[in-house]
Amino acid sequence: MISKRTLFLTLLGLVVVVFVPACSSPDPTVATDLPAVEQSAPTATSTPMPTVIPTPTFTATPTPTPVPTPIFIPEPIATPGPTVIPERTPTATLSLPVRGQLEWPIDVGTSHFGALGNKLEGFPGAWIRPLPGRFIWGLMEPIEGDYLWEASDRWVRKWQEDRLGVLVMIWPFAQWDQNICHAEDPPVQNPRVFPQYDPDLFLRMYPPCDPQAYTAWLNMVVERYDGDGLDDMPGLKYPIRHWEIGNEPDMQSASHTLFQGNSEAYLNLLELSYISVKTADPDAVVLIAAPSKWAPEVVEYWEPILEGGSNFFDIGNMHSLQGSNDFHASQYRGQLDGSDSSNKPFWITEAGVFMGGKALEQEELAKITIPNYASAFAAGAQVVFRLSRGHDTGQVLETYLLAARTFGDFSSATSLTENVVQFDMPDGGIVFALWDDGTLPVGVTGKVKVITYKGEESFQDASVVVAQAPMLVVVAPGSGN
Repeated sequence: MISKRTLFLTLLGLVVVVFVPACSSPDPTVATDLPAVEQSAPTATSTPMPTVIPTPTFTATPTPTPVPTPIFIPEPIATPGPTVIPERTPTATLSLPVRGQLEWPIDVGTSHFGALGNKLEGFPGAWIRPLPGRFIWGLMEPIEGDYLWEASDRWVRKWQEDRLGVLVMIWPFAQWDQNICHAEDPPVQNPRVFPQYDPDLFLRMYPPCDPQAYTAWLNMVVERYDGDGLDDMPGLKYPIRHWEIGNEPDMQSASHTLFQGNSEAYLNLLELSYISVKTADPDAVVLIAAPSKWAPEVVEYWEPILEGGSNFFDIGNMHSLQGSNDFHASQYRGQLDGSDSSNKPFWITEAGVFMGGKALEQEELAKITIPNYASAFAAGAQVVFRLSRGHDTGQVLETYLLAARTFGDFSSATSLTENVVQFDMPDGGIVFALWDDGTLPVGVTGKVKVITYKGEESFQDASVVVAQAPMLVVVAPGSGN
């Protein structure tokens, strides 16, 4: 069987490749509950340091029929010249019959609600974002050319048994690669330790020294889970289609570092990754990494990336870990609109509220859950992922699940006033989110269903509904409103 990668290399046989090392970046300056997985210790390898010169005369054209996801169908983007993805031989191969493209299921990823972690129960169509997840270069390729698929395959099967939409985070670090050109550069001062992994897995987090080795691994990963019938994981039920390139690369402090490189270094990594992902799966959706916080130096870090990288991601991405009426969604929308990325939708892949490093008390958090999510959706956020720590128990969790079940699959979200958001539902019904003494529009009449943030239900006349506490109001389809 001829794989797409082999065909791609044959057609690009005349491409000239020049090897240049990836230079070290400026001064170097989140947790999960994944099960322990055995891994091999990385081995340093002396290898030429390549930079690939793409050819503008050829673009690989896939044969499968594109299948849009329920949440986002990316607009056409100018496709850059192809990156040469070198032929790399796995330690074991499995020859399978060629089948057609797997379709994206109609019941997967239909909700606008998600959460960090590997599971999410309580409503259909949910999204998850494993952090850090299994898709770490040095974990899946601990020795150059030696690919380990067992653990990632096991997680993918579990996610698909649970019918979850998954945002996969790509960690572009392998210590055997880092040692090629960064062995003498400072390591991360306090590497993030995930208990199930080797503490040295994130010892250095510079851009890849060997871009060809990195893109070969990334291309093989996307190819294995794209569901096109070529080199797929055995038993794959539907495609893994959403890929996030890194995590908070601006986070480079002495106590917490997630990338050792400046804005240009991340922009180059984003471009390299985007081309590799799209080469393997043109229907894939690429998310840029998210800013770590809202501070002047962080905004400055991201400005050149959003300005120069608009062709290398499909969906914007942000985190909100501090108090804000809409999880800072309107602020991020403004940042996108002020750059060349103004046409991009965006997701909030970490949403929560902390004060002094601690989550608010349960009652206070529960009261702001409906207003924050409703306002974020009205400001343009397509999917919002709930944090785990401090936000996954008690009344806070119950209010989150209430919102997800009541308006999670909305068709549109519109802010009517500063304390009223209208959600139009696929069945023709309407759900209003009200808080701070909000009232229903005058056009809504008759009996409506009122649900408080604690889940208490009643039927009231629309004219007397006043949100003394956060609530949802359900107007049934066909009611005349």
